[in-house]
Amino acid sequence: MADGIVKLLESVKNPEHPMLKVMKAACDKAKLADKNGNYKVYSDEIGEKYPPHFSATIQKQGGKYSFLEIKNISNGVVFSEKAAHNIIISEMELSKYPDQIPTEDAFKIAQKITTHGKIIRLAKEDRQKAMENAKRIVVTEKLPDMPKAVKNEIINAAQWDLLSDGAKSLIAAQWARKIGGKTMVVVNDDETTDKEKLRALILYIQKEA
Repeated sequence: MADGIVKLLESVKNPEHPMLKVMKAACDKAKLADKNGNYKVYSDEIGEKYPPHFSATIQKQGGKYSFLEIKNISNGVVFSEKAAHNIIISEMELSKYPDQIPTEDAFKIAQKITTHGKIIRLAKEDRQKAMENAKRIVVTEKLPDMPKAVKNEIINAAQWDLLSDGAKSLIAAQWARKIGGKTMVVVNDDETTDKEKLRALILYIQKEA
């Protein structure tokens, strides 16, 4: 797949995602090099000022180029070749849209590059049941990582629209746990989704790719 990644990078003209930018820069650096070897580029070398920051390494051997690594140096996560491939594919899809993308299309793009489970919205008709499910879990199980304020909010929850984003996310996560089958439940009522939010979701998914 590595050589396939390099070929995909060659078809990318104006990368937007910082992960894709650094992979593209490493690919270009290797091709301009006079000697064989491994060529690494860091985000700050190409002017990326805001996290997450990445490093990418491309190997040159004669006329052949191979992808070696893409790493999120902000948190130390190393992405697999498959994850790198998925990121490029998703970015090629995202390039067809401006800053906002129809939410239904966003879910299709995310699902397209997810092979280890499914991604669904928390349907409005399921929210009351999801709230009750989360209440039961919060009361009966120990969830040490849950902030006390969010715990109290879920226990006293009466109306979905009044919940904080943190409480909604936790309720959705517990609903996914109930559904099972490696399901990710996302809360999104908007008709359009910001591309950066979708990118963050895709990066999260690719940690397991």
